[in-house]
Amino acid sequence: MPLLVSGPGVPSGEVTTPVQTVQLRATLRTLLGLETLPDIAPPLPPWGPAPSLLISERSEMQWYFGWLREVKADADADGDPWSGNWVAVEHEGLKVVFDDRGRGSTYDLRTDPGEDDPRPLSEGSALIQAYREWQQTSAGLEPVHLPVATRQSLGGIGYIQ
Repeated sequence: MPLLVSGPGVPSGEVTTPVQTVQLRATLRTLLGLETLPDIAPPLPPWGPAPSLLISERSEMQWYFGWLREVKADADADGDPWSGNWVAVEHEGLKVVFDDRGRGSTYDLRTDPGEDDPRPLSEGSALIQAYREWQQTSAGLEPVHLPVATRQSLGGIGYIQ
């Protein structure tokens, strides 16, 4: 998805390597001449390095499946193909999409950019292992403590559980 950033002192150019939106905070801080903050993702290229892994995590939206069971008596949340906690990991044109129940697929984005030809999840086992290692290194980060009212608000709309 394209993103355009424009302003005084922002050089023209195009970033062609895949990046993550989590890098926008540091990029904007860099462009504004603000100091670098510790423990946040680096700025987008060319101001910082491209990430080695692109990771997107989506926790199960329990509120949605609860609502679905209320409005549709025959809804089976366990049978829903999108229930569960899902992760997408991409590196050098290979992408795996998998959940915490062992379901998922591998895609070769170099030959299948539209993700129309799912391959067995086992073909992406190296990416899954890289994700697990990333999880272990990220586990040492300090947890964020939110005020109770903020946690309740975010929980009410499904962002946290």
